[in-house]
Amino acid sequence: MNPKNSEEAINAFDKEHAHEVLIIQLMRVYDLLLAQLSIDSPSKAEQIVEMHEKGLSFMPAPSFSIQEED
Repeated sequence: MNPKNSEEAINAFDKEHAHEVLIIQLMRVYDLLLAQLSIDSPSKAEQIVEMHEKGLSFMPAPSFSIQEED
């Protein structure tokens, strides 16, 4: 059954979806670690974000974004 054509929710524990679920969870953990780093060492967090922007990291860009204070 195609979940897009029904109201049935996708079971995150199905083996069929395990890869996508793990990637999403790892990205969430990564975002949390980057958020914590931005508190502890904003300059290091900024360096990591710059690495992503330059393509120097194998990970996707973080969902978390550092906002400049006015």
